[in-house]
Amino acid sequence: MIVESGWNGQVESWMTTGILPSSVMALDRWLRDPAVSSASTGGLSPQTMSRNFLSMNEELHKGDLLMSNNGEHKAIFQDDGNFVVYTWRPVWASNTCGVRGAQRLIMQTDCNLVMYTQESKPVWATNTDRNDAKVCRLTLTNDGFLQVENDGAVVWKSTKSN
Repeated sequence: MIVESGWNGQVESWMTTGILPSSVMALDRWLRDPAVSSASTGGLSPQTMSRNFLSMNEELHKGDLLMSNNGEHKAIFQDDGNFVVYTWRPVWASNTCGVRGAQRLIMQTDCNLVMYTQESKPVWATNTDRNDAKVCRLTLTNDGFLQVENDGAVVWKSTKSN
């Protein structure tokens, strides 16, 4: 399957042997036609796409995403349970694809970003819990990195695959 997509006037093609996650396909449809309703794009809307951060006690659910301020990077909590950063191709992932029941990703008050199942079982975390956390935030930066900040200091940062 070949999916053509573009961003900022650049056209790229993804070649895959399988099917792209529905959240990526919905994002592509939304970018091509902003008139597409949120109901037909799996719940994606301009409101969910305009934020680049999660603050303490805020959550992402399957299909939700963050978008960098420059619009070049997206972090999507996919329907398959994987949390992935895209720059029109995956550049980082939580590697939780297929984890049964992965439902929500929360920036906890202890500054730990944790993915939980429907039964509230943790299945992935940044392991950044701090007893002294006052202000914690997950941010998708303009260079395509996810980072957890505790009181303005970076305590965790994603890597990039090439």
